[in-house]
Amino acid sequence: MDVRGKLLIKSYEERVFQVSYGVVKISNDFSRLSKEEKLFSMLYFLEAMCNIVTELIQKDIYFDDWQYNVTIKAILEKSLEVIDKDNSYRKDQIIGLIVDLGLEAVKKDHKLKEDVKKHFKEVATSEKCLDALISNIGNRGFGTARDSKKLETIWICSCLKEVGIYCALKRLDRHTSRIFSFLEGSENNYKVSFLERINVISKDRETDEALDVTENIIGIVEELGNKSIENRLETSSREAFAALIEIGMRNDNTNLKKRICETLKHMYLKLENKAIFKSVIDAFEKKQGHKLDKFTEFKEFCPDLMEV
Repeated sequence: MDVRGKLLIKSYEERVFQVSYGVVKISNDFSRLSKEEKLFSMLYFLEAMCNIVTELIQKDIYFDDWQYNVTIKAILEKSLEVIDKDNSYRKDQIIGLIVDLGLEAVKKDHKLKEDVKKHFKEVATSEKCLDALISNIGNRGFGTARDSKKLETIWICSCLKEVGIYCALKRLDRHTSRIFSFLEGSENNYKVSFLERINVISKDRETDEALDVTENIIGIVEELGNKSIENRLETSSREAFAALIEIGMRNDNTNLKKRICETLKHMYLKLENKAIFKSVIDAFEKKQGHKLDKFTEFKEFCPDLMEV
């Protein structure tokens, strides 16, 4: 496949379009292998396929992306079938390849950036890989945020949302709740690294770029939080409220704080068990030092809600 892939790139550059069938045909052979053969070769097949697609995207070569997308999906499905606890380390490897492909599509604004999210859902449906999926995507979100990569950070967070919505609908409270800390942490990492990169000492000097990332993440937390509330996921609902408050506490933009306050109110009204929200407020009230000062300051923007 690697050899065919290099030939494929060359053929596209020379406007010869017959080679792609050979690449897809070879990849289809993966499904015919035994379990042991699949375990041995899954990364070779998947990596080769991802490398081919990545190079096509990097060189801005038009190609029938649906065909390659379906092929990657097929290899991924068959790989997930044979992964078990004895070779669980392979979960991160195959997930990492798909994340790399998605990030490359994001850089070029290629439409595969949306299709790749469907691969994550494929992994999520295999519950044995769900923890690895959330950790892998979440940690990559931290990384892109630390590097101040705006589009990549927003995309990673949108992937976390898609996985979270799947988990919420399946009422997987523990898995859904984990996602909020990754979202909130990515927002914090982006804000800190961005300010350091542009040598801004005062956090009062907000920029449109940093604000855009924060607003996108707030919207994602809100959507996933509402799904958690609708599906009566107590831990996830609690984490959604906490994430929004944390973001509100560390951002000095008045309009942003007001937006978060309104979001909290709307979510609170949908909440059947109001004690969940009260437990979040109580936890923040018990914080000390700078954290408590920031929370006290944030409460001024929604005093009625904070007194429940």
